[in-house]
Amino acid sequence: MQFSSMNLLTLFLLCFVSNLVAGPLLSQEVHLNLRFEEQSIVSVLEQLKRMTEYEFFYQKGSIPETLKVSGDFSKATLEQVLDVVLKKHGFLYDVEGKVILV
Repeated sequence: MQFSSMNLLTLFLLCFVSNLVAGPLLSQEVHLNLRFEEQSIVSVLEQLKRMTEYEFFYQKGSIPETLKVSGDFSKATLEQVLDVVLKKHGFLYDVEGKVILV
């Protein structure tokens, strides 16, 4: 089966636009009420996994168990929580559908 350059361009644009549309859904889908004190980032991610439909993937050992975080959220988006838990501590994340890569 051969693809023309126009078909490939259309497929690329479709994927690009779907990512633009899917991105904002992270903040719109889920509103969380969550409080944690001096918990490891890994345990917070496990808690978020149970509370949402998202899976979290990270390289084992890349998030130190000794690094503790605290937070108190009311009607917060998942993005707001992840910004405090991850970005504030120097970790980046990427959302691919229902998977969050740290």
